[in-house]
Amino acid sequence: MDDLEFNSRFNNALSRLRSGGTATVQEEQERLRALLPEIETERDRQWAAKLIDDLPRAATPRAAGRCR
Repeated sequence: MDDLEFNSRFNNALSRLRSGGTATVQEEQERLRALLPEIETERDRQWAAKLIDDLPRAATPRAAGRCR
């Protein structure tokens, strides 16, 4: 799996979390972590692991009008 495919899967997980459905951050992190062995390079696996660890923050809606 290349980084573009993983990124697509990560964005799908974010969409499920933000949609207000039944998905939980823990479930999505587990689903994404299961993909790590399929990622082609160690560098990309490390990048993906950081994204997975950051999923709780990424899934949290930002306050309206707040700049970062």
